[in-house]
Amino acid sequence: MPGRRASKARLSRIMAIATKRTDRPHARIYQAWFKLPAWRTLSGNAAKLLCAMLAEFRPLDCNNGRLAWSDKRAGDAIGMSETSGRRALEELEVKGWIAVHGMGKMRRDKPTTYALSCYPNDETGEPATMAFAHWRP
Repeated sequence: MPGRRASKARLSRIMAIATKRTDRPHARIYQAWFKLPAWRTLSGNAAKLLCAMLAEFRPLDCNNGRLAWSDKRAGDAIGMSETSGRRALEELEVKGWIAVHGMGKMRRDKPTTYALSCYPNDETGEPATMAFAHWRP
């Protein structure tokens, strides 16, 4: 079965890449999060957007607090309209998954910047708040 071995070797290379500084974008979602009310009540659009935001986060680049997301970009990331993107961002903020770090302008060249609450804020030096763990409906 040479084809099967080749696919296992390919998988090994992909997994090896994921541990280096130049890894492929990926989202790390912990199993314990699935039991939290903040996760269980997330809409599908908000969950997809959270995955996209987690995939953009780079701990070695210290970009938490500089994750720039406009309503349009959020809508494009989830395959929906700009309004749906705005609703997903608002839902993530209300349920404690993200926090606004800097307000953007209405123009597209200056989007709002966000910080993921599950990681330390690299801009302010604040520790991870994990606000979503304390959110209740």
